[in-house]
Parts: sequence; C-alpha cells; structure tokens
Amino acid sequence: MTSYKNVVKFDYAKNPSDVVALKEYIIFDDAKEGEKYALLKFVNNLNQPLYAIKFEVYQHDAGGNVLSKTLLSHDKFTASENEVFVPKAKLKLGANCESISVKLLAAKFDRIRWEKGEFKDNSYTFERYVHDSGKAIPPARGEGFRSNDFVADKEVRKRKSSAFDIRDVARKNMAVFPQVMCVIFVLLVLAFSIGSAVYFRNSSKEFSLGEFTVVSLTDKTVGISGYEGKSSSVTVPKTLGGYNVVQIRSGAFKKSKVKNLVIEADLTLDGGAFAGSDLTEVYSDAAVNVLSRAFEKCEKLSLIKMPNAKFTSSCFNGSFASSRRLELLTSSSLGNDVFEECGNLRALRLSCGSLSESSLKGLDGIEKLELHSAGEIGDSFVSLFGAAQTVLTESVSLKILTVETPLIKSGYFNGCADSGISVNELYFVNVRTLGETSLSGFKELQRLYLPESLEFNGNLGETVNGSGAKEIWFEGSVDTDGFNSAQFKFNVKDAENYYKAF
Repeated sequence: MTSYKNVVKFDYAKNPSDVVALKEYIIFDDAKEGEKYALLKFVNNLNQPLYAIKFEVYQHDAGGNVLSKTLLSHDKFTASENEVFVPKAKLKLGANCESISVKLLAAKFDRIRWEKGEFKDNSYTFERYVHDSGKAIPPARGEGFRSNDFVADKEVRKRKSSAFDIRDVARKNMAVFPQVMCVIFVLLVLAFSIGSAVYFRNSSKEFSLGEFTVVSLTDKTVGISGYEGKSSSVTVPKTLGGYNVVQIRSGAFKKSKVKNLVIEADLTLDGGAFAGSDLTEVYSDAAVNVLSRAFEKCEKLSLIKMPNAKFTSSCFNGSFASSRRLELLTSSSLGNDVFEECGNLRALRLSCGSLSESSLKGLDGIEKLELHSAGEIGDSFVSLFGAAQTVLTESVSLKILTVETPLIKSGYFNGCADSGISVNELYFVNVRTLGETSLSGFKELQRLYLPESLEFNGNLGETVNGSGAKEIWFEGSVDTDGFNSAQFKFNVKDAENYYKAF
C-alpha cells in the first residue's frame, strides 16, 4: 500500500435505497502504475446471503458531469445478510475523475434474485426433497454462477462412485415436499423481500454529485440536500450529473461556512436552507422562489442581488445580528412581513418593483433606510411597518430616509409621529410629484432634500411647509416664494454622499 498516494475517502449513501447499495468508496493514485483507481464498499440490505452483483459505475468530473460509464460484475464472494463487503478488485479511473456514482442492475441472493427493480424466483429447491420428483439437484452455493447473465449453472455435480450411498436411501424414503407448500413458502419470501426493498428504496434517495449531496425528485430533477465541499464560494449550477437542479432543501447549507453564493438554476429555496450559515453575499439572475425562513438567522448576510427572485414572508427571520446592514436588489414586489424579527438591522438599501403593506414590518431598529422603487411604495409610509394609523409596538427612529419613486401620494407620511415613526433627514430622488399634504405628520424633520425632477407647481410650497423642515436643500436653483422661512441650500449635486445608507 506504500505506492498508494492521494487517498480520498467518500461517504456515498447515508440511507441506502437499493437491496445492495454503495456505502462508501476511496479514490487513490497508484504511484507504481501511474494510474488512478477506486475501491468500493457495498452493503447487503436483505436478510439473505448475497453471491453476485452487476452494476454500472459512472465517473464524474469536478463539476459533476459524466465522463464515462463502466459495466461491472462480481461473483467470487459471499456477503451475509446485512453485511458490509468489499469486492476484491480495484476500478481503474480516468485522470479527470473526481467522484463516482453507482447504479445497481442485478443481484443474486440465496433464494431470489433482483434485476432492474424487480424480484424474481431464483429457482431455489430443497435438495432433500427433489430426488423422487425427478428434478436435478442445483449446485451448492457459490458454485457454477455465471456473472454475465445471473443464470444458475445447470450442470449437476458428479457423484463419487461407491457401492452403497446412505444419502440415496434417505432421499428415496422421504415424501416429496408438497407443491402447495412450496408455492406458499416462495410467496412469503417474495413478500418479505419486496417489502424490505420498498422500505429501503423509499427511506432515502440521496446520492452524491461532485461536492453536493442530492435527492432524486423525478427522473430528470434533483434537489440539493447537502454540501460537502471546503470552498467558501459556491455556485449552484443549472444541472448536476445530467439532472436539472430545482430545489435547495431544508438544512442543505445549515451552519455551513459558505460565504459567497451564486445560483444559476431556476429553483426554490426551502425554509431553513441556509439557517445559521456564514453566508454574506448571494447573487442570482435566475427565477428563485425564496420560501419562509430560507435565510433564517444568517447573522452575517449583507448583500443580495437577485433581480428575478420572489421573497416570501419571514424569509430573513432573525438575521443580520452581526452585519446589521443589508443591500437587497430585486425587480419583484416585496411581500408582507419579509423582515419579521429583524430588529438587528440598522441600515437597509432596498431596490424592488414595489412595496406593500407590512413589507418593512419587524425593522424596529432601522436607522438608515433607502427605498428605490419604479412602482408603488404602499398607500402610506406607516403601513409599510404594519402600523396603518395605529401606534407601533416599537418606535422607529430613522436618522436618514431616502425615497426614489415617481410619485409620492397625497398624505403619504400622515400619522408618522402619532404612530411612533420619526425621521431626521428626508431625501427625495427622481421624484416628479408630491401629493398634497404628503409631508404632514412629521414633528422633528431637520432636513428635506428636493430633486430637480420635482414639479415645482403652485401647491408645492404648501406641501413642503407641512413638513416643518428646518433645512430645505434643492438639487437646483428655484424660486422659494411661498415657502416658510427656513434655511435654504441650493445646487446640491452630491446629495448621495449625505443620504447613502452605507
């Protein structure tokens, strides 16, 4: 064994699903031969001795792509029921092979055989009852087995010549085993074996593809159930080993050390998929459905750029305790209660299609908030926090609020002070219209920033006066007639340096 180098052990099936399953394997380089090999360890899952197996081995590269397929059969062994065994043969691999997968084709047991998912009678006959029925005595276990077609050898062992054989006398004087009992016995054995196979097959469909553990969902799709790699940056591809990836299952990356994630596949993130992980950044242009608690307790999460993703309520439950900030970009509408139990978040830059009632509920500790939306941003500001016209359970004290949207509805900020929401600095970006009384409801507004895009009509002065702002900054130079006497600042072109949340 001293010539074996780069020995790597792989766990293959934690919950075996076939009557005979690959339990683990090792891949190593043979320095003497200059080749790469694998040794396989199987487990017999039936309560019968196993004498032969036929299976296909698929070699995969680092990306999980199939490199080659090999048909193998082993028959020179005996594996007791529920026993782990290693065939005495090493499998030669290609130089680019990084992992393997196995498909069982056939297995010969003591009394039955399994082929392509079905159990068949192995023509097992009680030797002591066959003499008078005229049947040939089958060979002893392990003898005469043809590994290529799994058919028992029909040759009968030659008997040693002798003048007198006590076994012949015994056989001739025994009754032929009743056929009906044979049928009942075979049916019982088959029922037990099929039940065992169904149980193991349904208990788990997990197998490894590259650095991922996956679960078969259909003949063409899999869901990722685990990640066994060491990299802190991971890409989830569209396909793995010829299967389409359509799901990242609950617990797949739970408490993992992965920091940067790229998702290329259109898929669903189950609840708990990244619970408690070290994830900091997520990128995806795919159509991703983020279910409730998918990013639960991701304390370091700070950047999500998923323009085509859909975020479900409570998907960030209890996150941001360490990062305390988040930049979230999506072109979809942000639903209700997405930030439930996210009181640790202090700064949020949110770019989305639109906002609805309770979209920001749970952000009790928010201090810097940027809302960038091409569509609706709710009927009122207080409704985004789930307050409507009622008092919030926890007050919200915003040092900086930035709003980028075409239209601010009339009365949009009404009730902020009464509901426990205060804003120190308010910046409008690319806003064209301010509805009447849209800025009423503030009591402690220190600074108001108005962009050049704003329509400075006759009602604007009254609307702005309702804010009670102590400072008014203009992106351009405007006529301030009709505005309350306040501290004015004109031609402020670098407002982003003041309102930027990060």
